[in-house]
Amino acid sequence: MVYFSTLAKPSTIVAGIAEENPVLAKGVSVLLAESGMIQGRVIPMKDGQPASDRDVAPCNVVIFDPCQIDENIGAFVARVRSLRKDAAFVAYSSDAAGGHFEPPGDGSPFCHVSKSDDPEHLLLATLSAHRGAIYVSRAVSSADGLPADVLASRVASRVGDKLSPRENAVLCAFARGKGLKQISEDLGLSERTINTYKSRAARKLNLSNRSEIVQYALTNRLI
Repeated sequence: MVYFSTLAKPSTIVAGIAEENPVLAKGVSVLLAESGMIQGRVIPMKDGQPASDRDVAPCNVVIFDPCQIDENIGAFVARVRSLRKDAAFVAYSSDAAGGHFEPPGDGSPFCHVSKSDDPEHLLLATLSAHRGAIYVSRAVSSADGLPADVLASRVASRVGDKLSPRENAVLCAFARGKGLKQISEDLGLSERTINTYKSRAARKLNLSNRSEIVQYALTNRLI
């Protein structure tokens, strides 16, 4: 098959939402775009398959409902990767257990959240998938009988790093997608002060962007 070039800058995460409900797919696309880190794309589905390969090929991450896929997950993953070698995946289930979703079986990290989860979980799962990490929301892990520590990451843990309580609060709020203005209002501090705390915390942890901050927060169970 022919590989299509990505439509976004190399540093941009392009997440395709493979979903039978076009309204839901569009809403998820907008939600991810609001993070400022992800370009959302709708992948229309037809008869349990993406309607067009052209919608799939530009996507770094493919978000899909296992209950809507008309083939086993391994075959679906293989098909997508025939179009985009580096594609990562997020299972976005219509129920908590997701039809007892099984990971592809090729050793790839997997991410799995429920459509009933807070939308923040989908954002975190998408970022984790792109970085080669595992992310399973607690609703899914509970429904599937998975251990509580299933939330994991390939990124080296920095548990030994210490932040002040204020730096920690600002970093966690930033990792959850809040902006300087909102954090400023929440903590009753000026935006300049909030930015100082954020910069100081990021410098201590050697984190250079929002994606790395989110991954640090995930790895150390801060959010």
